[in-house]
Amino acid sequence: MSATAGTLLFTSNVIGLALGAGLVDAVDHRLLPALFGLALLVTATVLAQSAASASRTADRSASDANPA
Repeated sequence: MSATAGTLLFTSNVIGLALGAGLVDAVDHRLLPALFGLALLVTATVLAQSAASASRTADRSASDANPA
């Protein structure tokens, strides 16, 4: 059981390392920081939007609508 859990946990790490090594070999080194920066910007935008939508719905929770 423990070996299966370890395999499931570390498989994504191995795949990510392999993809990263392939990118370093296949893509120009000046392009990689721009691509990573773009991915970081997209991720930050998505997270900021989800945090904003959570605060909008928190004001209208069921416990506030029906105080005891």
